[in-house]
Amino acid sequence: MAPGHKTTNEDKRWLIVGAYHTGVPEKVVARISGLSTTAVRQIYLNHQLTGTPSLPKQIPRRVREKPIVEYDEDGNLIDDNDDNDEEQEEEQEVFNLV
Repeated sequence: MAPGHKTTNEDKRWLIVGAYHTGVPEKVVARISGLSTTAVRQIYLNHQLTGTPSLPKQIPRRVREKPIVEYDEDGNLIDDNDDNDEEQEEEQEVFNLV
């Protein structure tokens, strides 16, 4: 490393992934990095799943709970509740005819 360069957690994670790819046993990687074997395993699994050894960023609650808005090809808002109301009205008409 260059003089004055501080090792960041991201650098350490990539070191773990590289050691894992070269076939170094998990216990040895944990000892070299100063982490537990569980932490080493989790970093490697994150790399396998996401392509990066870092934890995936969580989506904020406000964004997760934001309603999904859909538009049709004419640019009109699609409201799923209207469809259910129309279906219920049609069913009521059928029952009234019988």
